[in-house]
Amino acid sequence: MCVQLPRQVAWQVPKPPATRSIRPPPQSSDDDVTADQLYHGTPLHFTITRGDGYVNIEWTRDYSVNNRAVSDWVIYMKDDQGFFPIDTIQIYKNPVAAYNENREPGARQDYTVDNLTNGVQYEFRIVGNYFHIKELVADTTKATPMGLPGSPNLVGDWSNGSVSLSWDAPPNNGSAINEYVISARIGKTNPFWPIKTVPGSETAYTVPNLTNGMPYEFFVTARNGVGVGPLSNLITLTPAGPPGVPQNFTATREGDGIRLSWDTPDDGGRPIIHYSLLAYLDRFNHHWIGQVEATQTTYLVTGLPDYNTVEFRLYATTDYSAGSYASVTLTAPG
Repeated sequence: MCVQLPRQVAWQVPKPPATRSIRPPPQSSDDDVTADQLYHGTPLHFTITRGDGYVNIEWTRDYSVNNRAVSDWVIYMKDDQGFFPIDTIQIYKNPVAAYNENREPGARQDYTVDNLTNGVQYEFRIVGNYFHIKELVADTTKATPMGLPGSPNLVGDWSNGSVSLSWDAPPNNGSAINEYVISARIGKTNPFWPIKTVPGSETAYTVPNLTNGMPYEFFVTARNGVGVGPLSNLITLTPAGPPGVPQNFTATREGDGIRLSWDTPDDGGRPIIHYSLLAYLDRFNHHWIGQVEATQTTYLVTGLPDYNTVEFRLYATTDYSAGSYASVTLTAPG
């Protein structure tokens, strides 16, 4: 059966010295084993597991040439000067143990290299020695560590019945971002639910069909080949539109003036700042009356010029825009 040895303690990559003499591949000094009999370049059937800042290399553990089993494995890593050794795994302490111990066909050995940079490809060389016979078997492999994507930075703006979201693409940590998932909820206490998935090449989305005046909270997550990264920052946006038309707008004479009254309109999702009043004495002659505080729903108009008929117009204003006006007409007394 296949025996899995315990995973080796991860090796922390040191900073290599400024200069280093690279050892050339040693030649065998055993008269019984010629260079042709050595398994240089023998496939070790690597299995590579890539993680966040590390790679795990697994290979076939037990090799034997002319009854000589691998006594130790040396792990090399390549930099701009060539391969250099980073660790040794001893399998047998002496030739007697190597000869007498039963070896399990297909047994695997593994080793983890930590402290790597995500997205950078590293090259490794695994060498199996038989005591003084060096490089009984050898093979190389390449691996690129990768992790979850980073957290997007989310911003947004509100509009009439919709909100616009945009975000900065986070670090992909060695694996291309495939998609972004936008999640939302109403208010601050309801559960979030995913509302849209957009391709990894896009970093903006407009959420339509929202209710003006209703606060919505949003976040975005990025997904790459490893999985889903951490949440973005949360933002709260309240869509809004123009205020509605003042309702039940009436005009009645009161002494020397005219009393205007109305009901508060729908604010469209933003507080009403004030009302504006105009009087049209004829088609081309309008008279500016003024602004009325948002808390008022009645106003006494005085000092109007002589008129046969007068049309009053009233509209509400918010920080989004002015609304449509309500109109009422009054005829001068006989």
